[in-house]
Amino acid sequence: MSTVDFEALFSDALIEVAARSLARQRLTRAVPSNLYVISAVSIVAFAVALVHSPANSRTWFIGVVAVARPVFFFLALNSQAREIAEVLRQRFQPTAQISLGAESFTITANGRTETMLWDDAREIVELKDYFLVVLPRIGGVVVPRANMPAEGADLVRGAARARGVLWMG
Repeated sequence: MSTVDFEALFSDALIEVAARSLARQRLTRAVPSNLYVISAVSIVAFAVALVHSPANSRTWFIGVVAVARPVFFFLALNSQAREIAEVLRQRFQPTAQISLGAESFTITANGRTETMLWDDAREIVELKDYFLVVLPRIGGVVVPRANMPAEGADLVRGAARARGVLWMG
């Protein structure tokens, strides 16, 4: 099978959005989804406790815990997104050469070349401006779609479908 080669432009806007997606992906894997439910229940419990009983130390403790969790998640997400964006800028700006094949893809930028196997992908998320390839070892890779030929997008979709890891975002 042939390969598709193209020059990918990593704009600041793309990097910011992609970094946020990668950070959300990491945080989702690290934090069980029931923790979000527990946070929501804690906030509701705090509101009910304030309405139905006088404020005491237990009520305020529930309130602090209820508010601290979502604030922590928000701060962790933003912190990770900033770190990921900086790494993406250093590695890929302004452009990178991408070669897509049936079994692997290669990214060459700033004197570094990395080849990754499609078999290693946990997920491949197709979004409007890029593909997000979630990899266990490095977290993930962003493949911009701006200059990608139609055959390249078809190749990524085909590789993802063959492995059962394609998600539409």
